[in-house]
Amino acid sequence: SMLYRQLEGQNPIEEWRKVRDKWGYGMMEEFTKSISDWNSSKFDVGMYLVHEDLLDFDKGVETMKKLRSFLVEAGFQVVPEEELSCVWYLSIGKETIDNFYKFGYEYSDYFPGYTEEQKTIFLEDMKEFREKVDTDSELVGIIDRYISDMETKTVIDVPAAAAVKEEENAE
Repeated sequence: SMLYRQLEGQNPIEEWRKVRDKWGYGMMEEFTKSISDWNSSKFDVGMYLVHEDLLDFDKGVETMKKLRSFLVEAGFQVVPEEELSCVWYLSIGKETIDNFYKFGYEYSDYFPGYTEEQKTIFLEDMKEFREKVDTDSELVGIIDRYISDMETKTVIDVPAAAAVKEEENAE
């Protein structure tokens, strides 16, 4: 975002690789920890809002309807249901909707990849996490989707150039 990175859109690929290699393992751990912490808190989980469903042409409006119902039940004022498709389209934006429809991802510059080692570790972590939450069928369904996507859609990429140069210099 412009606020944090002074960049609109997708990070350049080498910047993505640096961030991924430096923070990837910790981010996966934080992802599973935040869900575990929330589920073990005194609060009830009202709903899971899956980011990819919001971007999906076929699921976006239905996801908004689910969110709308949840907010109405909680006492919030929301837009009329008949306006949800317009709100969804204007909120997500044509470019993002088109990109997700064509590429399964919100940007079109490149599809972020992971190293083979990262893919293996992330898959193991996600499968282990799935076993810990197996009593929550909705969450299990979401995690199963992520596992399937990791297994079938993960682009295998190289480490960040800085890491490759460091390895070459060490030899």
